[in-house]
Amino acid sequence: MLVNGSDLSEALTDDAGHSLTFGELRAAADRLYAHVGGRCLIFILASNTMGSVTGYVSCLENHVVPAMLSSRLDPDLLTALVSRYRPRFLWAPSDQPPVPGVSCEVVYSDLGYA
Repeated sequence: MLVNGSDLSEALTDDAGHSLTFGELRAAADRLYAHVGGRCLIFILASNTMGSVTGYVSCLENHVVPAMLSSRLDPDLLTALVSRYRPRFLWAPSDQPPVPGVSCEVVYSDLGYA
């Protein structure tokens, strides 16, 4: 298990001083995986946030394939990558603009990501 600290030990702290314990991180990762439901490819539009890390940890813990991409990736390049690799899910900041030409439905949201 990747996340193996004590449930009450601090696992993450963001720039604003918010933190998650290992127990909270495991629970958040499990909640996300409950919506993923199995092995697949997920594009994580990463930023330096707890939501981004939680998505990555959830993938690693559950044998889901994460493709880490910058949340600031050029929209046309992102559209091309989605078209080429067809990820089952995008895990992106909740305020991320829609991907041009790609229809997405929010199926889960947590820690500023959806």
